[in-house]
Amino acid sequence: MSLIRIALCLLSFFVSLLCEANTFTVQKRWHNIGGSVRSLSVASDGHVAAVDANDRLKAWSVANHSWKSLPYKGARVLALPDGHYYAVGQDQQLIYFNGRQHQPVGIRVLDVAVSGDGSVYAIRADGALIHKAVKKDKWELLAMVGGRRIVVAPDNSLWLMLANAGVPEGGTIAHWIGAKLEHIPGKALDIAVGSDGAVFAVSSDGLLYKRLEANSKWIKEKAPANLVAIAIGPQGNPWVANAAGVVFTQAVIDSGKADYVGAIEAKKVSDLSPITWMNTKASAASLTIASDGSVFALGSDNSITRWSNKQKRFLSYPGQFAKMAAGVNGNIWGLDASGKILRRDGSVWTQVVGVASDIAIGGDGQVYANTSWGRLLKYDPASDSMQFAHAFMHSVAVAPDGVPWGLAKDGVVMRCPTKTCQQFKLRAKSLSIGPDGSVFAITFGGALKRLQEKQTQWDNIPLPSKKVTAVAVGPNGLPWVVAGNGHVYAASYFPRDESADQSEAAATSSQTTGSQAIAATKTGFSFLKNAAFQKIRIPAGANRISTGQDGSVVMFIGSTRLISYDRKRNSFAEITGLPSHWPSHQIKNITDAKYAPDGKLWILGADKDGMVEYQVSGSTYKKIFLPIKRQTTPVNGLNRSLAIAPDGTVYVVTTKGYIYVRPVGESAVSRIPQFGHPVKKLVVARSGELWMIGTDGFVYEIVNGKALPPGGKWFKGTDIAAGRDGSVYITTDLWGKNHPAKWNAANKTWDKYKVVADSIGIDGDGKLWLYENAKPNQVLREK
Repeated sequence: MSLIRIALCLLSFFVSLLCEANTFTVQKRWHNIGGSVRSLSVASDGHVAAVDANDRLKAWSVANHSWKSLPYKGARVLALPDGHYYAVGQDQQLIYFNGRQHQPVGIRVLDVAVSGDGSVYAIRADGALIHKAVKKDKWELLAMVGGRRIVVAPDNSLWLMLANAGVPEGGTIAHWIGAKLEHIPGKALDIAVGSDGAVFAVSSDGLLYKRLEANSKWIKEKAPANLVAIAIGPQGNPWVANAAGVVFTQAVIDSGKADYVGAIEAKKVSDLSPITWMNTKASAASLTIASDGSVFALGSDNSITRWSNKQKRFLSYPGQFAKMAAGVNGNIWGLDASGKILRRDGSVWTQVVGVASDIAIGGDGQVYANTSWGRLLKYDPASDSMQFAHAFMHSVAVAPDGVPWGLAKDGVVMRCPTKTCQQFKLRAKSLSIGPDGSVFAITFGGALKRLQEKQTQWDNIPLPSKKVTAVAVGPNGLPWVVAGNGHVYAASYFPRDESADQSEAAATSSQTTGSQAIAATKTGFSFLKNAAFQKIRIPAGANRISTGQDGSVVMFIGSTRLISYDRKRNSFAEITGLPSHWPSHQIKNITDAKYAPDGKLWILGADKDGMVEYQVSGSTYKKIFLPIKRQTTPVNGLNRSLAIAPDGTVYVVTTKGYIYVRPVGESAVSRIPQFGHPVKKLVVARSGELWMIGTDGFVYEIVNGKALPPGGKWFKGTDIAAGRDGSVYITTDLWGKNHPAKWNAANKTWDKYKVVADSIGIDGDGKLWLYENAKPNQVLREK
């Protein structure tokens, strides 16, 4: 070989044509084992894990010679012995699976690696190299390296890929040894280190190379083309994936060897025919089982209990819920009787913004719920609130990969990874999914069904009684059920550490009733005698108050003009940014107008039946047409009022008392079921609760899809408003005149004001605004 060629081999990284002849490794046959994989990991005992093109975690099953799904969804996975693994979630949260449950580590990372002594290394989300030693809880910052990928060599040195501009999926290679970072020439898509210390890399052009430490040269290996990922097995055998996701390996596939999935794969309930049901000799109305095997029950009185394996009975747990779900590490979420959502934070119950009729938690910790009218909700940790999700369902369950399942209005079981839901051939009244992904359903006749692995048929599961009313699925796909007589039966008891159960229960608050998000007055007096108001002049003809989620206060002059309150000037000014397509001489008959949280104006006009207009910018507006039959004469069925929730969801009420909703961020408008009474006016409180005045004039709170009188007491109202602080006010007829009244959640009554008002609103500071028809030149603002 010429000196020029030798120099090029030393200086040029991955120059295959010049260095190919110097392959030092003994080549074995490559086995094509299929798949759709974009990253790989092999544990020291040979268990193989991967992430597919859809971010689903997979594992190679030797027994079935196929890839099986793992109960999580993420961007990266690190296979560990005995079927354990670390996973980097789609939100960069680091998760550890210990063979039974997923445990959040509490840190955001890009990649993770574990050394032979059990120390954990990671690339933090900001590219920093961090380390946590064995039996230590704190992470130590080693250096800001701008890393993307990390692997640990047998000598505990680290091989890194650094994120570089112009290399979207790969980067340059670096070696961290002796607390120093050595940059290695060249670029790669992936790196791996074998148990013998051999370093492999996939070049930026998809070729496989092995590094010779003796002369620091990279030697091209014979391998499939267009590679994107590599991992090294315990005998030094590489596993690779190409750009199409197909996996190849030089490892000998031994069908007699335990495989990765075998460590966590669920037992097939249909194979346990018949199940030996164990009578717990306890009663319950419903059950929920956490991924760690904690079994919780709700009684017919909504009381909470937790099963003790040691005492073979349910033990009392503080609080009451109408619905409940147990999440990662046994943490509980629940719904109170009015649909408020609470979760246990340490020893207290914290209310989450939103209301729901059902709730479920997946094995990856994602929380879903659904409204009484069938809208799917998803928990948003950043805002600590439930946000509208992508589907409609009337009962919800969550698979370990975070995909919501549920029941359609007619009971059909469906899976909704996107807006398009997959339907299954079964009508059910309830649904439960285990931490292993097992799907169980109870039919309307009380039969228990389990979805087969191929998801085309349902197995009939033998029952301990004629029918069951509730089911919950625990580890290994083993269910607990509530029989028709209320007795609880278990297919298995789940071993777990119960040492902290009693101390946890003793320290937990029993207060599990939502605050109603109402600023409750504790005094219980009949009149707020000392309420003080400021008088503000308004133009002639102004009336009706409309307050928005952005804190704005709007009033109407006839049905053609709008004015809004100017805080700085303490006066009202004309709103000039009305739709530019409105001719100035044309009367538009504005029926309602409100500002959304983003400060954009929404307008209802009576000139076009079923039409809503919202501001894009300035005087540019877009039109939305409600999906109702257009009226030839726009008198019947005209838009009456609108309400806008704190998250920007818009509700429209028509003269017929129907409600239409446009969720924030969506263009589609749909009608929601009636709550038992036609609606005259609707408002949305802070947590998303709906309150209304019906066409019969009575005030209602929407509880689990039904319009009920607050506190069980009937009260008539003429106007209603809800504030961003959660307060709810009405105007009501007292002695022939309308007076304001504020809902007192503590005393379940209305605290009444002496002042007279015919129209009411609440601004961004929670201050009450009042207008009286008999005093047309002024409006009152609470001081």
